Amino acid sequence: MADPATLFDKIWGAHAIVVRPDGATLLHIDRHLVHDGSNNAFRFLQEKNLKVRRPDRTFATPDHYVSTLGRGLTAINDPNRRSMVEGLKAHAQETGVTLFDLGDKRQGIVHVVGPEQGLSQPGMVIVCGDSHTATHGAMGAFAFGIGASEVGHVLATQTLWQKKPKNMRITVDGTLAPGVHSGNVAVTCPSFCVQKNVTITLEEEALRWARREAADKGLSVSKFLRQMLEKEYRRTGAYWKATSAVGHSLT
Repeated sequence: MADPATLFDKIWGAHAIVVRPDGATLLHIDRHLVHDGSNNAFRFLQEKNLKVRRPDRTFATPDHYVSTLGRGLTAINDPNRRSMVEGLKAHAQETGVTLFDLGDKRQGIVHVVGPEQGLSQPGMVIVCGDSHTATHGAMGAFAFGIGASEVGHVLATQTLWQKKPKNMRITVDGTLAPGVHSGNVAVTCPSFCVQKNVTITLEEEALRWARREAADKGLSVSKFLRQMLEKEYRRTGAYWKATSAVGHSLT
């Protein structure tokens, strides 16, 4: 009989391709979301004469440089920002990546369209060049934001090198007092953990109420926890050590 495992451990194990001696794991990526700030990654592939490995698992939508004044390109006054949106469309057409373009009713904020369109599902590993990607965790997925060079790595290989973080289970019992919300708990929980560089994973049986509130209130619990821990993770240098091999994988 297999040893008991958390949801995070199960997802990680199911997606691990190879583990290096230094502990870094090559993970298979189920969903890759890209936006109008991802053009450099596409150009990187062109320079290396590489193709998008799995266009069927890659979904794009313009959102970072889209105007709030209208849904069309003409509403984007800055020519540089407009070229970013146009560039994403050109790259998507060239590579076969599914694009939720301006004028498409599916277009929206990149970390929102996943749950809306049923792309974010339990048990998946989901990445995007946006720190808010962690919000997909409320769907039962392991999701996190990645850097520009990592976006290029995923586009070319549908994989990503990561060092497995530690787990800590937090159980919150009882009912929240009036005026106290899930965000307050999410901000408080990491405060006694980040000093020891611990990464927290919330499980199905822990913080059941938090999962409901996360789904109902903008996936706030997953977002708060991931962003706070990621900030500390980067500050300690652990992030850069875990991803230092990314640049060597495509050469």
